[in-house]
Amino acid sequence: MPPHQLVQAFKSTLAEAANADLLVQVVDYSDPDYQLMMETTAKTLAEIGIENRPMIVALNKADRIEGPYPTREGNDLIMAATDETSLQELTSMIVELAFDDYETKTLLIPFNRGGDVISYLNDNANVLSTEYLAEGTQVTVELGGADLNRFDDFLITN
Repeated sequence: MPPHQLVQAFKSTLAEAANADLLVQVVDYSDPDYQLMMETTAKTLAEIGIENRPMIVALNKADRIEGPYPTREGNDLIMAATDETSLQELTSMIVELAFDDYETKTLLIPFNRGGDVISYLNDNANVLSTEYLAEGTQVTVELGGADLNRFDDFLITN
């Protein structure tokens, strides 16, 4: 693929990031030009109007060079995708940054409202438990964003 087409394909791929809550940039840390690749990505994101998004920089393939891993500095993670501990650290970082505003709530949904509310929660929240009581369906969920206040009428505990 000629370089001009490659850049266009790269921009098209990055344009998908416009709707992302969190970006994870995976960089070949063993490549001597890894910093240039990171600069190119940052420049291209700015050119297509994607700035100020939370981003994790996963400096991958650390097992191919000297030095400890996994090592975290801010939102940068020196890691090896073949290393279970590295993957666990990356997962923890994603959860921490993508779900930082999430809270665990327990709701009691009356049976006459249960269908639409329970369906919404199952599709859009992390349902931790469901219990059927005489008064309705009790669910413990992790909610974030606008959903934190959306279900206040059903809240029984924080």
